[in-house]
Amino acid sequence: MSKTGFRQTAGDVTLDLFDKVIRRGGEDSSMARALRIASRMIRKRASMETMKSYLGEPWMNRLLECQEEVARCGAVPYYLNQYKGQEISFWLNIPRWMFENRTNMHVERSLDIGCAYGTLALFCKRLFDCEVYCLDMMTSEQIESLTKKNGMSFAVNNIELDPFPWDLKFDLITFTEVLEHLNFNPVPTLQKIRDHLTDKGRFYLSTPDAVQWGKIRGGHSSWRDIPYPKKGLPLTGGHTYQYCKDELFQVVGEAGLDMEKFDYAPGFGARHLNVCLRRK
Repeated sequence: MSKTGFRQTAGDVTLDLFDKVIRRGGEDSSMARALRIASRMIRKRASMETMKSYLGEPWMNRLLECQEEVARCGAVPYYLNQYKGQEISFWLNIPRWMFENRTNMHVERSLDIGCAYGTLALFCKRLFDCEVYCLDMMTSEQIESLTKKNGMSFAVNNIELDPFPWDLKFDLITFTEVLEHLNFNPVPTLQKIRDHLTDKGRFYLSTPDAVQWGKIRGGHSSWRDIPYPKKGLPLTGGHTYQYCKDELFQVVGEAGLDMEKFDYAPGFGARHLNVCLRRK
Protein backbone atom coordinates (compact mmCIF):
# COMPACT_ATOMS: atom_id res chain seq x y z
CA MET A 1 0.00 0.00 0.00
CA SER A 2 1.23 3.50 -0.82
CA LYS A 3 2.18 5.95 1.88
CA THR A 4 -0.73 8.16 0.93
CA GLY A 5 -3.26 5.35 1.16
CA PHE A 6 -1.93 4.14 4.53
CA ARG A 7 -1.99 7.61 6.05
CA GLN A 8 -5.72 8.05 5.30
CA THR A 9 -6.86 5.18 7.55
CA ALA A 10 -7.66 7.15 10.71
CA GLY A 11 -9.64 9.76 8.81
CA ASP A 12 -11.58 7.09 6.95
CA VAL A 13 -12.70 5.52 10.23
CA THR A 14 -14.19 8.84 11.30
CA LEU A 15 -15.71 9.31 7.85
CA ASP A 16 -17.53 5.96 8.12
CA LEU A 17 -19.10 7.09 11.37
CA PHE A 18 -19.87 10.49 9.86
CA ASP A 19 -21.71 8.85 6.93
CA LYS A 20 -23.86 6.81 9.31
CA VAL A 21 -24.86 9.97 11.18
CA ILE A 22 -25.76 11.68 7.91
CA ARG A 23 -28.02 8.81 6.92
CA ARG A 24 -29.75 8.82 10.30
CA GLY A 25 -29.94 12.48 11.19
CA GLY A 26 -29.13 14.49 8.08
CA GLU A 27 -26.03 16.39 7.03
CA ASP A 28 -27.06 19.50 8.95
CA SER A 29 -27.52 17.77 12.31
CA SER A 30 -25.30 19.02 15.12
CA MET A 31 -23.62 15.60 15.43
CA ALA A 32 -22.88 15.52 11.72
CA ARG A 33 -21.31 18.98 11.83
CA ALA A 34 -19.15 17.97 14.80
CA LEU A 35 -17.98 14.80 13.09
CA ARG A 36 -17.22 16.69 9.88
CA ILE A 37 -14.89 18.98 11.82
CA ALA A 38 -13.27 16.04 13.63
CA SER A 39 -12.73 14.12 10.41
CA ARG A 40 -11.09 17.11 8.73
CA MET A 41 -8.76 17.61 11.68
CA ILE A 42 -7.68 13.95 11.62
CA ARG A 43 -7.04 14.09 7.89
CA LYS A 44 -5.02 17.30 8.18
CA ARG A 45 -2.78 15.63 10.75
CA ALA A 46 -2.48 12.55 8.53
CA SER A 47 -1.60 14.77 5.56
CA MET A 48 1.19 16.49 7.49
CA GLU A 49 2.59 13.11 8.56
CA THR A 50 2.54 11.87 4.97
CA MET A 51 4.32 14.98 3.74
CA LYS A 52 6.98 14.63 6.45
CA SER A 53 7.62 11.03 5.36
CA TYR A 54 8.86 12.28 1.97
CA LEU A 55 11.16 15.02 3.26
CA GLY A 56 14.74 14.44 2.16
CA GLU A 57 13.83 12.49 -0.97
CA PRO A 58 15.42 14.00 -4.11
CA TRP A 59 12.19 14.79 -5.92
CA MET A 60 10.72 16.48 -2.84
CA ASN A 61 13.89 18.54 -2.37
CA ARG A 62 13.60 19.78 -5.96
CA LEU A 63 9.93 20.55 -5.49
CA LEU A 64 10.56 22.58 -2.35
CA GLU A 65 13.31 24.50 -4.17
CA CYS A 66 10.78 25.32 -6.88
CA GLN A 67 8.35 26.64 -4.28
CA GLU A 68 11.04 28.95 -2.93
CA GLU A 69 11.69 30.27 -6.43
CA VAL A 70 7.94 30.85 -6.89
CA ALA A 71 7.90 32.80 -3.62
CA ARG A 72 10.86 34.95 -4.68
CA CYS A 73 9.04 36.01 -7.85
CA GLY A 74 6.53 38.11 -5.94
CA ALA A 75 3.97 35.58 -4.77
CA VAL A 76 0.94 37.06 -3.02
CA PRO A 77 0.35 36.63 0.75
CA TYR A 78 -2.26 33.89 0.10
CA TYR A 79 0.40 31.72 -1.54
CA LEU A 80 3.03 32.49 1.07
CA ASN A 81 0.79 32.05 4.11
CA GLN A 82 -1.54 29.27 3.01
CA TYR A 83 -1.41 27.72 -0.45
CA LYS A 84 2.32 27.04 -0.45
CA GLY A 85 1.88 24.75 2.55
CA GLN A 86 -1.05 22.90 0.99
CA GLU A 87 -0.59 22.58 -2.78
CA ILE A 88 1.80 19.61 -2.78
CA SER A 89 -0.68 17.58 -0.73
CA PHE A 90 -3.23 17.90 -3.55
CA TRP A 91 -1.02 16.31 -6.26
CA LEU A 92 1.68 14.64 -4.16
CA ASN A 93 2.07 11.58 -6.40
CA ILE A 94 2.52 13.47 -9.67
CA PRO A 95 6.03 14.94 -9.19
CA ARG A 96 7.10 11.63 -7.62
CA TRP A 97 5.88 9.70 -10.69
CA MET A 98 7.68 12.14 -12.98
CA PHE A 99 10.91 11.77 -11.06
CA GLU A 100 10.69 7.96 -10.95
CA ASN A 101 10.00 7.76 -14.70
CA ARG A 102 12.40 10.50 -15.79
CA THR A 103 14.92 8.12 -17.43
CA ASN A 104 12.15 6.47 -19.45
CA MET A 105 10.48 9.71 -20.54
CA HIS A 106 11.59 11.77 -23.52
CA VAL A 107 10.31 15.26 -22.74
CA GLU A 108 11.16 18.04 -25.15
CA ARG A 109 8.06 20.10 -24.46
CA SER A 110 5.67 20.27 -21.48
CA LEU A 111 2.43 22.13 -20.83
CA ASP A 112 0.81 23.18 -17.54
CA ILE A 113 -2.90 23.99 -17.92
CA GLY A 114 -4.21 26.03 -15.01
CA CYS A 115 -0.64 26.73 -13.92
CA ALA A 116 -1.65 29.09 -11.07
CA TYR A 117 1.64 30.07 -9.34
CA GLY A 118 3.77 27.82 -11.57
CA THR A 119 5.23 25.31 -9.11
CA LEU A 120 4.76 22.21 -11.26
CA ALA A 121 5.71 24.04 -14.45
CA LEU A 122 9.03 25.04 -12.89
CA PHE A 123 9.53 21.50 -11.55
CA CYS A 124 9.17 20.14 -15.10
CA LYS A 125 11.58 22.76 -16.42
CA ARG A 126 14.26 21.80 -13.93
CA LEU A 127 13.66 18.04 -14.03
CA PHE A 128 13.60 17.61 -17.81
CA ASP A 129 15.37 20.77 -19.04
CA CYS A 130 12.57 21.10 -21.60
CA GLU A 131 10.50 23.83 -23.24
CA VAL A 132 7.66 24.73 -20.85
CA TYR A 133 4.34 26.33 -21.78
CA CYS A 134 1.80 27.59 -19.24
CA LEU A 135 -1.90 28.45 -19.52
CA ASP A 136 -4.28 30.05 -17.06
CA MET A 137 -7.55 31.99 -17.05
CA MET A 138 -5.82 35.04 -15.63
CA THR A 139 -2.37 36.52 -15.35
CA SER A 140 -0.40 38.08 -12.50
CA GLU A 141 2.90 39.86 -12.02
CA GLN A 142 4.15 36.77 -10.17
CA ILE A 143 3.50 34.21 -12.94
CA GLU A 144 4.77 36.59 -15.62
CA SER A 145 7.96 37.16 -13.60
CA LEU A 146 8.46 33.42 -12.98
CA THR A 147 7.93 32.38 -16.60
CA LYS A 148 10.10 35.17 -18.01
CA LYS A 149 12.93 34.53 -15.57
CA ASN A 150 12.96 30.80 -16.35
CA GLY A 151 12.45 30.96 -20.11
CA MET A 152 8.91 29.57 -20.05
CA SER A 153 5.99 30.66 -22.26
CA PHE A 154 2.72 31.89 -20.75
CA ALA A 155 -0.69 32.68 -22.23
CA VAL A 156 -4.08 33.69 -20.81
CA ASN A 157 -6.55 31.15 -22.15
CA ASN A 158 -9.90 29.55 -21.34
CA ILE A 159 -9.14 25.93 -22.20
CA GLU A 160 -12.85 25.15 -22.56
CA LEU A 161 -13.85 27.95 -24.94
CA ASP A 162 -10.78 29.59 -26.51
CA PRO A 163 -8.73 28.33 -29.46
CA PHE A 164 -5.54 26.66 -28.30
CA PRO A 165 -2.78 29.31 -28.33
CA TRP A 166 0.03 27.14 -29.74
CA ASP A 167 0.02 24.75 -32.69
CA LEU A 168 2.16 22.24 -30.83
CA LYS A 169 2.09 18.78 -29.27
CA PHE A 170 3.49 18.05 -25.84
CA ASP A 171 5.31 15.12 -24.29
CA LEU A 172 3.97 15.97 -20.83
CA ILE A 173 0.81 17.82 -19.79
CA THR A 174 -0.26 18.68 -16.25
CA PHE A 175 -3.86 19.53 -15.35
CA THR A 176 -3.92 19.79 -11.58
CA GLU A 177 -6.85 21.09 -9.55
CA VAL A 178 -8.66 22.30 -12.67
CA LEU A 179 -11.19 19.59 -13.58
CA GLU A 180 -13.50 20.53 -10.71
CA HIS A 181 -13.55 24.15 -11.95
CA LEU A 182 -14.68 23.38 -15.50
CA ASN A 183 -17.99 25.03 -16.32
CA PHE A 184 -18.96 22.52 -18.98
CA ASN A 185 -18.99 18.78 -19.63
CA PRO A 186 -15.34 17.74 -19.27
CA VAL A 187 -15.14 15.25 -22.15
CA PRO A 188 -14.72 17.78 -25.04
CA THR A 189 -12.02 19.67 -23.12
CA LEU A 190 -10.14 16.49 -22.23
CA GLN A 191 -10.36 15.40 -25.88
CA LYS A 192 -8.94 18.78 -26.90
CA ILE A 193 -6.05 18.31 -24.48
CA ARG A 194 -5.49 14.72 -25.64
CA ASP A 195 -5.13 15.96 -29.22
CA HIS A 196 -2.13 18.05 -28.10
CA LEU A 197 -0.44 15.09 -26.43
CA THR A 198 2.23 13.20 -28.37
CA ASP A 199 1.65 9.50 -29.03
CA LYS A 200 3.94 8.50 -26.15
CA GLY A 201 3.19 11.51 -23.97
CA ARG A 202 1.82 11.47 -20.44
CA PHE A 203 -1.05 13.52 -19.07
CA TYR A 204 -1.11 14.09 -15.28
CA LEU A 205 -4.34 15.14 -13.58
CA SER A 206 -5.46 15.76 -10.01
CA THR A 207 -8.86 16.67 -8.58
CA PRO A 208 -10.67 16.48 -5.21
CA ASP A 209 -12.23 13.11 -4.36
CA ALA A 210 -16.00 13.54 -3.96
CA VAL A 211 -16.11 10.59 -1.55
CA GLN A 212 -14.44 12.80 1.06
CA TRP A 213 -15.06 16.28 -0.29
CA GLY A 214 -18.74 15.64 -1.02
CA LYS A 215 -20.83 16.81 -3.94
CA ILE A 216 -21.55 20.44 -4.78
CA ARG A 217 -24.80 21.56 -3.16
CA GLY A 218 -27.31 22.58 -5.78
CA GLY A 219 -25.08 21.25 -8.54
CA HIS A 220 -25.60 18.57 -11.16
CA SER A 221 -26.46 15.07 -9.96
CA SER A 222 -24.21 13.54 -12.65
CA TRP A 223 -21.34 14.84 -14.76
CA ARG A 224 -23.29 13.62 -17.80
CA ASP A 225 -25.90 16.32 -17.10
CA ILE A 226 -23.36 19.15 -17.39
CA PRO A 227 -23.89 21.13 -20.64
CA TYR A 228 -21.32 21.03 -23.41
CA PRO A 229 -19.04 24.06 -24.00
CA LYS A 230 -20.84 27.01 -25.55
CA LYS A 231 -19.99 30.68 -25.47
CA GLY A 232 -22.59 32.91 -23.88
CA LEU A 233 -23.55 30.57 -21.05
CA PRO A 234 -22.90 31.82 -17.48
CA LEU A 235 -19.50 30.98 -15.98
CA THR A 236 -18.43 30.48 -12.38
CA GLY A 237 -14.96 30.50 -10.85
CA GLY A 238 -15.51 28.02 -8.03
CA HIS A 239 -15.89 24.25 -7.93
CA THR A 240 -18.71 23.21 -10.24
CA TYR A 241 -18.54 19.40 -9.92
CA GLN A 242 -16.50 17.03 -7.77
CA TYR A 243 -15.77 13.53 -9.04
CA CYS A 244 -15.45 10.18 -7.33
CA LYS A 245 -12.92 7.64 -8.63
CA ASP A 246 -15.44 5.75 -10.80
CA GLU A 247 -16.70 8.96 -12.39
CA LEU A 248 -13.16 10.11 -13.15
CA PHE A 249 -12.41 6.79 -14.82
CA GLN A 250 -15.59 7.15 -16.91
CA VAL A 251 -14.72 10.69 -18.00
CA VAL A 252 -11.13 10.01 -19.06
CA GLY A 253 -12.15 6.81 -20.85
CA GLU A 254 -14.79 8.61 -22.92
CA ALA A 255 -12.19 11.28 -23.74
CA GLY A 256 -9.96 8.65 -25.34
CA LEU A 257 -7.44 8.33 -22.54
CA ASP A 258 -6.07 5.22 -20.82
CA MET A 259 -5.27 5.09 -17.12
CA GLU A 260 -1.58 4.28 -16.54
CA LYS A 261 -1.36 5.11 -12.83
CA PHE A 262 -3.75 5.99 -10.04
CA ASP A 263 -3.29 6.85 -6.38
CA TYR A 264 -4.79 9.02 -3.68
CA ALA A 265 -3.05 12.15 -2.45
CA PRO A 266 -3.81 13.10 1.17
CA GLY A 267 -4.99 16.63 0.48
CA PHE A 268 -5.43 19.05 3.35
CA GLY A 269 -8.50 17.80 5.18
CA ALA A 270 -9.83 15.55 2.39
CA ARG A 271 -8.06 13.45 -0.20
CA HIS A 272 -7.53 14.04 -3.93
CA LEU A 273 -7.42 11.74 -6.95
CA ASN A 274 -4.10 11.60 -8.85
CA VAL A 275 -3.81 9.94 -12.26
CA CYS A 276 -1.32 9.48 -15.07
CA LEU A 277 -2.97 9.07 -18.48
CA ARG A 278 -1.91 8.06 -21.99
CA ARG A 279 -3.62 8.33 -25.37
CA LYS A 280 -5.64 5.27 -26.37
